[in-house]
Amino acid sequence: MSLWPVLAGVPYAGSVKTLVGAWKDRGRTDVTPVLVSRFREVVAEGRAVVDEHLRLGCEVWVVPAPSTPSAVRRRGRQPTTELARAAVEVLSGAGPAASSGRAGGRGAAARRAQEPGVRLVRALGHRKRRTLDQAGLGARERASNLSGALRARRRHRRRARPGTGREIVCVLVDDVLTTGATLAECERALHEVGCSVVLGLVLAVAPRPGAIGRQLPGESSDEGVTDSSQSLVVHSGRRTG
Repeated sequence: MSLWPVLAGVPYAGSVKTLVGAWKDRGRTDVTPVLVSRFREVVAEGRAVVDEHLRLGCEVWVVPAPSTPSAVRRRGRQPTTELARAAVEVLSGAGPAASSGRAGGRGAAARRAQEPGVRLVRALGHRKRRTLDQAGLGARERASNLSGALRARRRHRRRARPGTGREIVCVLVDDVLTTGATLAECERALHEVGCSVVLGLVLAVAPRPGAIGRQLPGESSDEGVTDSSQSLVVHSGRRTG
């Protein structure tokens, strides 16, 4: 496993934290367009990384960090999958119909599957063990809670293993980055089946003291804002930057 960049859109604090929390857990799907619009800007800043691997003939999987089964039942949806769909559209330069993999019928989908490109792949799932919601846990507890909790879904394992086709590189997508434990566990599970992670994209990041990031459109704040997404590095459950 290696170091790889993570781009984050806004600091997970104040009104942004309240809004993102309501979007994730309290059914505020009406704010999806605002959040996804901001996330698309983050994705665009990472496009050069993906373009480089496409030029090398790699297949690029955009992999959402999976929610726990209990969270999916409670929410009735997976917010990270919604973000991942937007990421595929930006990274592939395609519209929603093209990125869904259904446009043009089965024949067209089969042809696309043989070509290098950017695809939304729900490659990861939780093992059958009790995993707590990460919210409210400290850094050590987060790492321990998720250690070994994820695995590649069976239908993706053979395709991803070395020697079974072109190289697969992954872009991980998550909604909130706190300690990096979730992204690091995602990387571990993908690495087990031969996939390399080259980029992480998150909507919001829990700021360290003094950290500053962009606001959402229309958001007012007394803090200054930067002109670009926050850039971090995640490796083995730690974040730097």
